[in-house]
Amino acid sequence: DWEEGTKRTEEDVASSFYAFLQNVYAVFGDDLIEKKLYLSGESYAGMYIPSIAHMIHIQNQNLLIDT
Repeated sequence: DWEEGTKRTEEDVASSFYAFLQNVYAVFGDDLIEKKLYLSGESYAGMYIPSIAHMIHIQNQNLLIDT
């Protein structure tokens, strides 16, 4: 069923967005390192934005532990 292959959880979206964000910082990091990151959206993004923010928070905590 094609619909089964397109379903995504909030955790899937958060992980994908975090991977995208890592790539953005890898390419443009020197220009972005001192900039604040704001997450925003409309409508259903209210379901995804908290998951994305949580993923970023957890990954940042892991970076602090690893260093």
